Formats: sequence, C-alpha cells, structure tokens
Amino acid sequence: MKFIYSTSMNLPDDIYNKFRLFRAQGVGPVIYRKLIEKYGSADVAISEFDQLNKQYKKKLKVLPKAIIDVELENLQKMGATLLYVEDESYPVALQYIHDTPPFLTVLGDPSLLSKQQVAIVGNRNASIPAMNFTNKIASELCEKNYVVTSGLAKGIDGAAHKGALQSGGSTIAVVAGGVDHIYPPEHKSLYHEIAEQGAIVSEMPLGTVPTQNHFPRRNRIVSGLSLGTFVVEAAKKSGSLITARLAAEQG
Repeated sequence: MKFIYSTSMNLPDDIYNKFRLFRAQGVGPVIYRKLIEKYGSADVAISEFDQLNKQYKKKLKVLPKAIIDVELENLQKMGATLLYVEDESYPVALQYIHDTPPFLTVLGDPSLLSKQQVAIVGNRNASIPAMNFTNKIASELCEKNYVVTSGLAKGIDGAAHKGALQSGGSTIAVVAGGVDHIYPPEHKSLYHEIAEQGAIVSEMPLGTVPTQNHFPRRNRIVSGLSLGTFVVEAAKKSGSLITARLAAEQG
C-alpha cells in the first residue's frame, strides 16, 4: 500500500492515530516502537498512557486532536509531504537503523530520499580551503548522480548544499527543527533554494525551534540516509563526529 500525503491530509484512522502517538509528549522513535509492539495499535497505546504514567512514573501526554489537525492542515498548505515508515516511498535505508523515525515531513521532492546519497558534514567555522574542498567534492558527487545530504548548518554543511546546487545536482537538508523553521537564519535563501530544487526533511513537528538535544536526532537521519559520510575539518566533540560515529554504527 502507498501512503503519501501531499495534496490531502485525510489520513486513514490507523495512520492518524500513529501520527498522534508519535507527536505525544514523552514519545520518541524508540518508545513509539515499543508501544506499538506491546499494544498492537496506536489508539490502544494512547488509552494506556495514564496507567503507564502511574506504573513507570512516565510523563506521557497525548496532544488534543485539534493540535494534530492544525499541523496536518499546515503541511497541506505548505505543499509538504508526510511519509510514514510503512509507506513504500519511505527511504529503505532508514528502516535499518534502530531508532527509525516513524514519520518524516518533506518540503520539496520526497523521491530524492530513496536515491543514492552521500553525506557531507563538518565544522561550522571551517577554513576557506575546507569550504572550497567541500564545494568541489559535492559537485563531483552530483556529477556521479549521487544526492548530497547534509544538515543545513553553517560552514561545511552549507558549502556541501551549495556545491550540489551550483553543479545542477540534488541535495537534501535534514533539519533539527520543523521543516518550516529556517535555522540558521543566515541560510534563508539557501533553505528556499533547497526546498525548490531538493528537499528539506525533518521528523519534528512544524514550528519546532531546534534545541541542543535535537541535533543528534537529526544527525542519525543524515547518516542513516546515506551510503557514506564525508567529515571535513570537524572539531573535537562536534556533532559532525557524532554523525561519523552513527554512520559507522549503522554500517
């Protein structure tokens, strides 16, 4: 079965309930999967929140349907696509990581997510030679029909996206906030270019402003989508090295 919701967000009840479960407070990809495995369906899992909170001292809280409906309506107005993990168009590569995002929102071309990708990440304060090198590598990868994937950060990420676009290739920006939140603001024009010629991707709700804990979640999607990862001039204890470690763990 195929579930792609770009022009209409009238989700079947089971998909709607799963989306509502994933958007619940205290529920991430791993807890989502465990709840579905334990209870068999999202609506049953949601009905058990009170008991789970008492028994395990959790703070699970389901959002009102009105809030879910507003997000779905806004996705539709933006022309965004909602991909569900059991959708045949969901990127296969992400299904092999242990914390697969159940839903992805895509602003741009969702078909790019299923094409062969190479990630390029690195220092936000990279040197000019490193930026030029990144631009060149991105361009050469696109000439070989790879999609260049990165995280839209300043420095190396931006150079990777620009190199891909300047060569006429395709690029994917996986963002730590909502697909509607431009971060960093310096990349406003680049964000719009990628949305037009590539894809902006996130698992986070619309309107989400990225915080520090969101970036590792973004990084595992960047590496999970990609066949390999270039790390350019990364600083110690940087998010780029986290991405490299995740890439190694994901194989």
